[in-house]
Amino acid sequence: MLSIHAKKGSTAEHVAQVADYPDEQPDQRPEQQNRPGTGTGAIEDYYSQSNGGTPSIWVGAGAEAFGLAGQAVERKTMTNLLQGLHPDDGRALVDKAGPQRRYGYDLTFSAPKSVSIAWAVADRDLREAIAAAHDAAVAQALRHIETHLPVARRGHAGEERERAHLITGVYRHASSREQDPQIHSHALLMNLAQRLDGTWGAIESWEIYRHKMALGALYRAVLAQRLQEMGFGIERDGDSFRILGVSEDAEREFSRRRQQIEKLLLERGRDNAEAAALATLDTRRRKEVIDRAILAADWRERAAHYGLSAETVQALRQGLLAASYDRAAVLRDLTAHDSTFEERHIWHRVAVAAQACGMGYDEIRAEVAQLRRDAEIVPLQAFGPARFTTREMQSIEQQMVTDAQALAAVDWHLVDGATVRRAIEEADREAEQKGFSLSEEQRRAIWHITHRIGALQMIQGHAGAGKTTMLDAARRAWEAAGFRVHGAAIAKKAAHGLFHGANIDSQSLAALLLSLKPGEDPVTGEPIPPTRTLSARDVIVIDEAGMVGSRMMQALLAQVRASGAKLVLVGDIAQLQAIDAGGAFRALQKTGPDAVAYLKENLRQKGDKAEDMKKVVALTRQGDAAKALEILDRHGLIEIADGWQEAAAMAVGRWANLYDAGRPQEALLLAATNAATETLNALARNVLKSRGLLDDRQAVTITVRDRQGKSLGQREIALGERLVFRANRNHAGILNNEAGTVTALSEGFHGPEITIRKDDGGEITIIPGQPVPEGRPERQISPGAGYAQIEYAYAGTTHRNQGTTADHVVVFADGSMESREKAYVDLSRMRHTTAVVFARPDIENDLAELGMEPEVQGFEAIKKIIGAMSRSQQKDTSLDYAGTDKLEPETGTTEPTPASIPNRRHVAP
Repeated sequence: MLSIHAKKGSTAEHVAQVADYPDEQPDQRPEQQNRPGTGTGAIEDYYSQSNGGTPSIWVGAGAEAFGLAGQAVERKTMTNLLQGLHPDDGRALVDKAGPQRRYGYDLTFSAPKSVSIAWAVADRDLREAIAAAHDAAVAQALRHIETHLPVARRGHAGEERERAHLITGVYRHASSREQDPQIHSHALLMNLAQRLDGTWGAIESWEIYRHKMALGALYRAVLAQRLQEMGFGIERDGDSFRILGVSEDAEREFSRRRQQIEKLLLERGRDNAEAAALATLDTRRRKEVIDRAILAADWRERAAHYGLSAETVQALRQGLLAASYDRAAVLRDLTAHDSTFEERHIWHRVAVAAQACGMGYDEIRAEVAQLRRDAEIVPLQAFGPARFTTREMQSIEQQMVTDAQALAAVDWHLVDGATVRRAIEEADREAEQKGFSLSEEQRRAIWHITHRIGALQMIQGHAGAGKTTMLDAARRAWEAAGFRVHGAAIAKKAAHGLFHGANIDSQSLAALLLSLKPGEDPVTGEPIPPTRTLSARDVIVIDEAGMVGSRMMQALLAQVRASGAKLVLVGDIAQLQAIDAGGAFRALQKTGPDAVAYLKENLRQKGDKAEDMKKVVALTRQGDAAKALEILDRHGLIEIADGWQEAAAMAVGRWANLYDAGRPQEALLLAATNAATETLNALARNVLKSRGLLDDRQAVTITVRDRQGKSLGQREIALGERLVFRANRNHAGILNNEAGTVTALSEGFHGPEITIRKDDGGEITIIPGQPVPEGRPERQISPGAGYAQIEYAYAGTTHRNQGTTADHVVVFADGSMESREKAYVDLSRMRHTTAVVFARPDIENDLAELGMEPEVQGFEAIKKIIGAMSRSQQKDTSLDYAGTDKLEPETGTTEPTPASIPNRRHVAP
């Protein structure tokens, strides 16, 4: 994997911290050069053989210009270059040279876990060969930046970009901070580049961040090729790879220490997250030094339990044939999640495929060039970087629009006016009993989808606008007119909400489409008719339609058109986008604007701050996140912490003060990533324990698993615990992302038995250790048997909570409020308040990722980066670009150039 962290500061002390942090030789004095015999027994010393400190080297054409390439990194040279000074005489090479600047970027390349394990137990010669393969892979990824990315600034405000010669100090480490084997290199890329005319200037980080996935895949591909040349067998592992013969159990063993130490540190109240801090201003916990012999012996002993030793690792080198490269699979991958792509995505997907195929960098480069010329790839006319699509995706999206346009003239689904009025009146009476009434917008929307010509109707509804209430009234009208109403959504939880909120029988969209397709008998091969058929008497309602990708939307439209049924799409293009390729809902709204009704009035916010909170939601949706956060700041709802861990604790503290064990779902804690939610959940549990809201006297410990049954580690479960289900189980009534509270714990024949009261009032007892019964009767007897797909539910990701509403929301802005869509979801979940907590390191890294200079700090820095929150990242379609369709592209729907870096011009090398 590859991570990128910006490094900046304002004092000589900050320069020294950055110069020191990659070198984990704790006893080395600042003025002391690396030389043999000066080690203290640290594991880095043990495996560097000839080096008393962390193995280091200068690389890059810029380093060659100073005669540094291939030499070990010396501290004085490093401190000069970090400040933009000549490494020898200290003269300024760039404007604003000195300690107050962005020093550079830490590109950390980490080998897959199986590689680090093999290295840890191998003999010396093989260890050195594996380390050399890693070094070569890192060097190649860095050369790719020099040869392919325009990273040097030139011209007024640095608007022009060109390729340049770079300087990077690379430090190879062999262990993680938790003392597990982990080969990784910190490549400290100087914010200093030699342009093509020989002058020096600062570098542009934006392109490096944009190419992060491709650079990481290129590193892994070169590493995998070198390992295959040694004789190791390689297999794909998602977008990464693993060495054949190193088991997943062994990988979990050597990731276990991290979990153990984090738990210990949390219990003791110590900071364990500063190692992940993104700026030099944070106090960074050094790796603890453990005697080399003790640590190496520990690794060998633990590996032996999984059949791994120097001899067995050597035996893994059997020279197995590499897998064959499949260009068709790469083409499919290119449009798996997006309808269009850039050249950097081609590099990424080819490099991922190359890992198991023994392809080196030169072969990858040749294949990228051939793919650019492949007839299946269609070039598009786009502003900014060149974009492409595939003929398959282009055909799907053109057919999607054709089907939608054909449905516009269908007129046999009209409900008569009297029936619609009665349905609205009935729904209004029920609403008044609950203390509200239908809005005028809701009434117009009901008329639109029931009493208007067209077999495709759409509702574009803002967050909190009452879409489900409106659909309940429409359902009454359709059913009174003799239509059958079916509902579906991408997520089964959303379909469940459609059923409970609008009384529409609903299922997942995937299940609906599967039921409409004919099958085949696996034994006889005889065709099996579909389990469901549609007719002109059917109305299909799709909730959260903005989450439906182009392939699935086209399949649904084809079924509706062929059967004569009616389709109603309800959603919000301004919220989170489809995981699959294509912004289909937005594209359909553009092709049939007369078929769209709008629900804009926000009915969600309540209480004394309601008007201001509604303004926050509206401003965020409009893309004016700066004004939205200013309103929150006036109400004391914005906080900035100096470090990442402090910010996490601050967010949890705010959340805990709002948490009511009697109504736990009314305090929502959001973050962007699963890694962040794990930290927040651990902190939240400690707080609730200290307040007596979790009873761990009868606590049990279980192994939780993913949907494929792979272990995700152990979790302690206490009485009062909040858990979220992470997989559907139909016969048990369990929905993915549904939450509940533990009401009983006991020990049974198959281990712990956990009774959970779901938030919808249902109750289920899960027995994670019990084998899953076979057959329908057995499953009904033990519906919770073998269910271990659970996680703590105190904090959750934004994506998981798009359809959730709570009284109070706390957002941990872990460097990822990067789009208008995500910010809109984060800030629109609340009825009363939303608080946002930022970490200063994340703010500064965001500035770097967006290519912004760090002159400002604090809330002013936030206001500068939230331009990113104001940029739309709605998914595009192949129809958005000239040359593929007559439709005009919609402003702001493709990946934009950051507003802070306007009118970029690339200068040819």
